[in-house]
Amino acid sequence: ALAWTRFAPGLAPRDAADGFRKAVDVGGGEDYRHLWLWLARVRLGENAAATKELTEYLAARKPDPTDDWYPVIAGLLAGTVTEDAALAAAKTDDAHKSTERLCEAAFYAGMIRALRGDVAGAIPLLDRSLATVVVRFAEYVGARRWRPALLLGATTRPAPAGAAKSAARSIVTPDPKGPAARAGLRDGDVVTGVDGDALAAARLDELLREARLGATMRLDVARDGATMRVEVVLGE
Repeated sequence: ALAWTRFAPGLAPRDAADGFRKAVDVGGGEDYRHLWLWLARVRLGENAAATKELTEYLAARKPDPTDDWYPVIAGLLAGTVTEDAALAAAKTDDAHKSTERLCEAAFYAGMIRALRGDVAGAIPLLDRSLATVVVRFAEYVGARRWRPALLLGATTRPAPAGAAKSAARSIVTPDPKGPAARAGLRDGDVVTGVDGDALAAARLDELLREARLGATMRLDVARDGATMRVEVVLGE
């Protein structure tokens, strides 16, 4: 479980990769651990090696005639199944199963795009995963974590005690090419409000989960004792 919590924006990808590696080595129920290990390794830039490992695992995996789904998802990550084909394969005669499969397919397809830098393509896919409301799936939880960070181009955490109001959020590791950095935000800036309204607890992430791609968010920011308003064009 620790490895899944470490695969999050703003956290060191090596920690997540090491965690999934240990989980895979332990064995037992490792099918999906291999998928998350692929994501973590690609995030580290180990694209070719990650794909080679996943392809070899899939080839060596004992065929299961009752499971026609896992090979589709693994193939999507390995590049042998297209995004359209994976999303189409999620549809079955069983509505419940179709919803669960769509949650997974849309998440993995979205993360592939995100890892390639295609935020505009990733967000609609993560939204499709979230729309399934399969809240017990790690893929749903992952989509909730990654959508706000991709739109903002940075992650946030609670501001240090005494730095600002208790609900304020500190900007963490903004992507140098992302929306936050382009708007002038820096690591450690403290977001105290949005559009002139003070932040309530967890409100910033809620707003980012609801915001449209390309929308402008006006953040009230504290830095070095001064305050300013910064306009961020989300996801661009």
